[in-house]
Amino acid sequence: MLSPLLVVDTESLSRGLGLFERIESLGAFDAVLAAAAISSGATALVSADAGFANVPSLPYVAPDADGVAALLNG
Repeated sequence: MLSPLLVVDTESLSRGLGLFERIESLGAFDAVLAAAAISSGATALVSADAGFANVPSLPYVAPDADGVAALLNG
């Protein structure tokens, strides 16, 4: 259920810190998570934290009825 786990490498950490500097709505941890998700080619990052919506190239999905329906309908 919790796999595959996302491994954060040095490159993702560096990119995440860059995102943290540029995007005020992200905390440091969330910025690194966003960078790792982008680097891994994630098809979606589902989170109640709307700050992820401000990250370019990140497929952010809110866990509401519309977001879940979009995921299920592809």
